[in-house]
Amino acid sequence: MSLLVISCLACLSLALIGCSGSGDSAGPTERRLDSTRLAELELTYEIPAQVCQACDEARRLASVDVICPRLIPDVPLTRSAGLWGAIVFHVEPRFYEMTFNNGGLPGGKRHWITGGGKTKVVEKWV
Repeated sequence: MSLLVISCLACLSLALIGCSGSGDSAGPTERRLDSTRLAELELTYEIPAQVCQACDEARRLASVDVICPRLIPDVPLTRSAGLWGAIVFHVEPRFYEMTFNNGGLPGGKRHWITGGGKTKVVEKWV
């Protein structure tokens, strides 16, 4: 398996672990990280509008519940077409991805993906 595929799978796994729902407030059992730990992990609870836009798009296209991340990598995101957004295959709406990229902005290239769906479908497409 290539390093890129392994990296993508690792990012997808971490994103799914870090995402526990689609609401705006933390649930009663969710433990929020303090600002020091967030900085160490390079994560943030501040969700950019384009992440919400990708979630909305995935919700319109997918036939499964879309879980929007409430904890994301703390990196700038490009708005360049094709470098961010929802991915839902019309032949398989039981699976979705949301992909984001900083477009090579200062600090190096950063790309992260989150998604979900039925287990067998995720296994097939991811």
